[in-house]
Amino acid sequence: MKQELVYEEMDVDEIKPAKRGKSVAKEITITDLPGVGAATAEKLSSVGYDSLLSIAVASPGELVEVTGMSEAVARKIKDTNRTSARSKCVRKRSDSGNGVY
Repeated sequence: MKQELVYEEMDVDEIKPAKRGKSVAKEITITDLPGVGAATAEKLSSVGYDSLLSIAVASPGELVEVTGMSEAVARKIKDTNRTSARSKCVRKRSDSGNGVY
């Protein structure tokens, strides 16, 4: 069963971008992490943990040491940060529309 492709010439002005849903994901910040308020964010920032990536690569022990938070809170922060990064990565892949995952 052979398929024949038919191409139609179009004017560039006729091409419209595909419409996407109106939902816009809010960019997560350090203070959005559980257990991180303004004071903890300031402590983290003052010693160089000023991005989600820098927190992601820190050990829970390092976070405990610089902020005084409990290890359970430090682990929860890291878990939330990891989950957020993973969902953002999946969202970007699916939004690309190229079918490559």
